[in-house]
Amino acid sequence: MDWADGACLMMRVRDFLSVGGFDPAYFLYVEEVDLQLRLRMQGLRIRLVESARACQEPGNYTLYLKHRNLTYLTGKFSSVLSAWPWLRHWLIDSARMVRRGRLGQPLWGIRGILDGRAGRMGPPPVGLLCMRRVGNV
Repeated sequence: MDWADGACLMMRVRDFLSVGGFDPAYFLYVEEVDLQLRLRMQGLRIRLVESARACQEPGNYTLYLKHRNLTYLTGKFSSVLSAWPWLRHWLIDSARMVRRGRLGQPLWGIRGILDGRAGRMGPPPVGLLCMRRVGNV
């Protein structure tokens, strides 16, 4: 398999340290995909233990973080990954958010794409955090 969800991931500490651990640029979401891609590039395999069980409640995955982090990931690994099809996903995600009344999300998605391309990573912008508190995101 290509990668496992970070909520149910287990690995040897030496392997984790050999690739420098998680890339702190992501702040949230996609960091486990980046980590496992670096492990695979070192020749290690990602395995699934079919008898293992895990569950996770879905979080508030904003369009800003989704589009920023996936744009950054595919740019960082452009030699082995195709460019992320951001336009198609932005249109689909934006339509879904508008139907849910989350009208600010499409613009945050565009900002995420631009920030990911420019390498502006880390915690999300303050304006996004303020919008989350009042429920617009």
